Amino acid sequence: LLSRRQRQMCIETAVTEAFKIKADVAVEENEIILRLENDSSEEGDKLLLGLLTHLYFLAEEFSGRIKVTVRDN
Repeated sequence: LLSRRQRQMCIETAVTEAFKIKADVAVEENEIILRLENDSSEEGDKLLLGLLTHLYFLAEEFSGRIKVTVRDN
């Protein structure tokens, strides 16, 4: 099982290195907070769409155990 810091580093690496998107990532016990910075290339939109699609399927499969919340701050 990965530690909280290891999970955060995995997400940060995927977002910043693989997708070349500037982002701020925070991982809590049961929460992942992903804030994208300037996304003029719209790569962040594609990343979030793919991630949300996957999370919604998981939330449906594990009803009552996974909750997906999207906030635009």
